[in-house]
Amino acid sequence: MDTWILPATGVVYLSINNFKVDLTMTLGATKRGFIHPIFHHTAVDFGQTDFFFENGFTEFLVWQALEFSIVMIENSIWFLGDVVFTDMLEGLIDRYSHGYQKQFWMKSRIVSNDIVDALMNFDYRHVRAPYVGNGFIDFFFMGELEYALDNEQGTYCTWAPKPMKWAT
Repeated sequence: MDTWILPATGVVYLSINNFKVDLTMTLGATKRGFIHPIFHHTAVDFGQTDFFFENGFTEFLVWQALEFSIVMIENSIWFLGDVVFTDMLEGLIDRYSHGYQKQFWMKSRIVSNDIVDALMNFDYRHVRAPYVGNGFIDFFFMGELEYALDNEQGTYCTWAPKPMKWAT
């Protein structure tokens, strides 16, 4: 706490007990198949907050700034949290799920094939809104597995199996 405006050194103690976050939300699905979280109620309660500093004057000034900040955070989340979190969380989910598509290399399942692996794309976009139950969540998506280079570079799947020989 040694600053140019309040030169003081000593022990600082900050305690936050019973910190609570209350979020009420539902999940929807967009026309593109992306999850759309909708927050209906948001609240944050810092509970019992305590601050201690050895210098009483500095403690009073810092405590007032801290208490004012806590009130601003709690009220901002109460009034604007549903709007802010609804718009922010959808973008994060879409970004970190890579647009609900995953590319990976898959080895050929046909033994006689000369090509050993190909770049595949697994598409797991949602067909309807997820159902959230008591302790579980059901996602409804239609998975599609396709050759990843078909549309991008003009190449096509080269998994051409050779004719199989049957033992007679």
